Amino acid sequence: MSQVTINLPVKPRSYYQILVDGEKAVFNKNKEKKNCVSYIHNTTKKSVNISITSYSYLSSKLWLLMEIFFHIISIFSILDMHERNKTIYTSNFLATINTESDCEINLQILPPHKEGDVVRVTVPTTNLQVQSNQYIINEQLKKRKKISKILKLLTTIGIGIAIFLLIIK
Repeated sequence: MSQVTINLPVKPRSYYQILVDGEKAVFNKNKEKKNCVSYIHNTTKKSVNISITSYSYLSSKLWLLMEIFFHIISIFSILDMHERNKTIYTSNFLATINTESDCEINLQILPPHKEGDVVRVTVPTTNLQVQSNQYIINEQLKKRKKISKILKLLTTIGIGIAIFLLIIK
């Protein structure tokens, strides 16, 4: 039986969770490759579902603190955070793998690229179905995005006033 390798995209700088047949995949560090973690799933099922769910950073518990911190840093150009992924949706990428017998599925999270992280799935099968991204818009994230825009404006004005007052003195 031949091995099939597919690359599943993950958004850059986002939180994501990987489920294999509804179970959370716990990754171990790969000793051969730096910045690479792997997970091996043994199964006897005829069909295996791999789901990768990416969450917007706005869905984290410390989103407001992160927003203030990264905006102040980007004002002073210490780090360029303007290219951060500011999505207000959650995406779901699903791959269904049909196997003929007992198989071992190897998942690896490769080091981040400019396009985002890549989850490489290696399976001993020839029958593979990959479904495209599905987007789920969250109303709470829409509100948080509006609040973050107002916060940026207020932070910029506050820093501008502070710099102006320092120049006058």
